[in-house]
Amino acid sequence: MVSAPIRFRAVNNFVTWVFLRLYARALARPSRNLPDQACDDAIVQTGMVLGAPLGAVLVAISEFIPGAGTHVDKQDPFFVAVMIVLVVVMMRWVKKQCSSYRNMPEAAEAYRSRSQRLTTFVGFLLLMVSLPAAVGIGLHMLRH
Repeated sequence: MVSAPIRFRAVNNFVTWVFLRLYARALARPSRNLPDQACDDAIVQTGMVLGAPLGAVLVAISEFIPGAGTHVDKQDPFFVAVMIVLVVVMMRWVKKQCSSYRNMPEAAEAYRSRSQRLTTFVGFLLLMVSLPAAVGIGLHMLRH
């Protein structure tokens, strides 16, 4: 069995890997490519990459808990507050993990080639498009 610190380190490594890929892509843009700006944008995008699966899991779970779907449908203030707190906590954690790279743009150098940036863009796009589609199809199949 893998110990908790090793699992946590693996999550940190994954977050850092995603961030560095997005940071390299941001540094190579024609605008907003200064290290501070690129770092801020990559932090937000990293949060999106982590938040999309989290949102999909929460939507899927709400399908299995009786009455949970009504909180989403009726925009229950408590449910909205819980979601906002989860997003804020996750984004603060991502910022804490990645903001030190603001002064180290060379850390993203391995991902700055054109092919690496294209791979990052395609992966980001596929995740943002396919995940909601997969959740929607899965939920449709569960309901019918």
